[in-house]
Amino acid sequence: MSVKHGDTTYTIVYNGQLYNAKELREELQKKGHTFKGYCDTEVVLKAYIEWRK
Repeated sequence: MSVKHGDTTYTIVYNGQLYNAKELREELQKKGHTFKGYCDTEVVLKAYIEWRK
């Protein structure tokens, strides 16, 4: 999965299950992130973009 954020494109390959995906998605949406679907991979990628420090 790839996401363009600003001038940067982030790509992730993820095979797993994120047990708190719903809560993280809600928190990321409050921070202004939008989602195209409901998969855990998109949540992991957007979380990395937000909190990569």
